[in-house]
Amino acid sequence: MLSITWPEGTKQFAYERAASVGFPADDVYHNEDWNYHSHLTKGAADVFKGIERHANDALIAALTATKKVVIQVRQTLPANLPLEDYINLCTVHRPDGKLLGTFNPLHKYDEGVQIKEVGSRYGGIVTVPPGWKFANVIGSGPDPKGRVTSWLALWSAAYGSVTPVGCTSLNFPSTVTCGASLLGGHVIAGTVASTVPTGSNTVRIFPICDAHHDNNDVYMEALTRQNGVWLTNYMHMA
Repeated sequence: MLSITWPEGTKQFAYERAASVGFPADDVYHNEDWNYHSHLTKGAADVFKGIERHANDALIAALTATKKVVIQVRQTLPANLPLEDYINLCTVHRPDGKLLGTFNPLHKYDEGVQIKEVGSRYGGIVTVPPGWKFANVIGSGPDPKGRVTSWLALWSAAYGSVTPVGCTSLNFPSTVTCGASLLGGHVIAGTVASTVPTGSNTVRIFPICDAHHDNNDVYMEALTRQNGVWLTNYMHMA
């Protein structure tokens, strides 16, 4: 449940995504030119938060009661990575799309220029059911990481600097023997490895071993963990 507010006639906005059902924190974004956490809108944040938490609880309770659906809980929280890491991925373009260079937050740009982000964006963390089936994303190697040392480091940062132990799909299927070395694998739901269109929001990062990462002929299952990182805007510029 996400509440978005903006002053009428402007493009400024702020959002509040309230924690619920065991989530450890709230997800809040404030534009420097508009937010409702000020003395002018005293109490507004608490009102929105109450509405969102009630809606979250009611929805999950209703879905759980049906016993006919599998619930994936997705939580969008900061990955403990500095904003500067993302800013360094931005590029500046003229209105006609021509590249002007990398974004400089200290430079005053002319009206009409476009600021774009290159590559996948951190979308949050996601919890999948035990035994969730997934497969490799083919061709994900060029996906830019920015200043993050690795995709595994992004996964670790998202979970409080936890060091993952063991492949998520440990020794599954029986034809694969997992090693101790792990990396953050780009994966998608399903049993068939495939390419993914740029701009997709379906790619996840899970810690997997080299044996799984280098084998597109098998699919995997979430056996040792059900916690992944959700990527948005896969390898796209937007």
